[in-house]
Amino acid sequence: MIGYPAIGDRIGGYRIDAEIGRGGMGIVYRATQLTLDRPVALKVLDPRLAADQSFVDRFSREATILASLDSPHIIQIFDHGNLEGQLHLAMQYVGGGDLSELVRRDGPLPPHAALLIFCQTLEALGDAHARGIIHRDVKPSNVLLRPGGGEPFAYLCDFGIAQTADGGLTQPGMIAGSWAFMSPERHAGEPATPRSDLYSAACVLWSMLTGRNVYTGTDVQIAISHMNAPVPQLPGSDPLVVSLNRLFWACLAKNPDERPNSAAEALVLARGPLARAAGVPPLSVPKPDSGIFRPARAATVAEGGTSVLDVPPPPRRRPKPLAVLAGVGALALTIGLVFTVLTWSGALGRPVAANTPGVTAPPTSPSSTPTTYECWDGTVAADLAECSFPNGREGLHYVYPSLDPAACVFKDYRESTGAYECPVGARGLIRYRFWRDAAESEKHYTKKYAKAEHSPMLLDDNEVGIVYRSYERVSGIYTMTGLWLDGHLSFSVESSTVADREALLELVEIRAYDQLNGRPRGSTATTGRLG
Repeated sequence: MIGYPAIGDRIGGYRIDAEIGRGGMGIVYRATQLTLDRPVALKVLDPRLAADQSFVDRFSREATILASLDSPHIIQIFDHGNLEGQLHLAMQYVGGGDLSELVRRDGPLPPHAALLIFCQTLEALGDAHARGIIHRDVKPSNVLLRPGGGEPFAYLCDFGIAQTADGGLTQPGMIAGSWAFMSPERHAGEPATPRSDLYSAACVLWSMLTGRNVYTGTDVQIAISHMNAPVPQLPGSDPLVVSLNRLFWACLAKNPDERPNSAAEALVLARGPLARAAGVPPLSVPKPDSGIFRPARAATVAEGGTSVLDVPPPPRRRPKPLAVLAGVGALALTIGLVFTVLTWSGALGRPVAANTPGVTAPPTSPSSTPTTYECWDGTVAADLAECSFPNGREGLHYVYPSLDPAACVFKDYRESTGAYECPVGARGLIRYRFWRDAAESEKHYTKKYAKAEHSPMLLDDNEVGIVYRSYERVSGIYTMTGLWLDGHLSFSVESSTVADREALLELVEIRAYDQLNGRPRGSTATTGRLG
């Protein structure tokens, strides 16, 4: 039986110079293409595979497709064939090593570098998916880096187990890929899709930022974690961490239907954290337990300092069609993959301090001059407790600084409610709504979303209500809806893609927690952070 070549041997027009690495399907050598005197990476497949004619045919067909790819972040294939019983691929040689070596040597990468590599990997996947090619084994060792200083430049390589529309190089029934980076559906034996590649790419981003894999343990424990453990989230509440957690929450969703529709959509989600990451040092992330035996649930602030919107409840598998219809009722045209109902504690009958009609400011230090406050409606008060809850159209204008009445259309839906509908280009709609009757709004949301996941909702790390989450995409619309401030005010963002929904959410500005009812006279207006 023909074996692997030795250093110095020749395969066709290539001279074997050194071994670069070994994988499950063969060995990669650094070689010289003699006719052009240029270095190449020469992958020689396991000689036993050359005896399987069906495999040889699939290899030739898929290698031809891969060689036709023209992408700046995919390793170029120069040549392929079967020489003297040795199947080989001659590829572009990149001398900067792979991503796993870099992280192992230097530890977690600065967020900006990690996000650049992640975005370049997504570009490569988008180009491959456009040609009907699914990689199926996106992992750090398959991301090569151009040598030299400056910003990283990455190449996705080793499409050796890639899958095309006609099938892949592995036999039916075999699981191809690396367990630590495989999506939940792949661990469950389902076929690979572009969305499973996106999940793997997000796992790679996690490893770049933290220096370790998303889940750890034995292969079986890792598989269980990918299928059942909570979506991992970074600790912290600064804007960069919040946007990164939103990215992970979308791309690492257990249900593939809840992930971005495409690599291009995932790229849109990644642009937010990338813009915030310049100059930020590597993140400090404590080592967590694997989480494989803990119930999949939302984390609270006590669990690492993250907020409930940073750590949403885990997605559930899409229910049967009849269950979806029963759950969405009359809102079937507007409620989508994710909607959130945020209800002020008073509207749900939670205990409220006596004589506290609104949100009070935190204690202030003694001052020789008594502080007076300007309430949201312009009245002057000696204490914020004297200010009422914001309500009506004027309340919307005060609570949501991002509401521009000149760019929106006001609609009275019924006697009890009205709203500003604000289209944002082709991205979708932001709706700011007020309810004249808080009891009706409570009844509306609690009835419609009785089966939704729920947990505390935070504004500036203060609990201000309940967040309800459902995970159904209905009529092609993704919606996030918030109800709060004693049930009188709400907002929602609606769009046809997850990426646009997240972009719209970034545009919603909310008054800071300690200024919800009013603020000290003469102070500067500030906005708060929801989750």
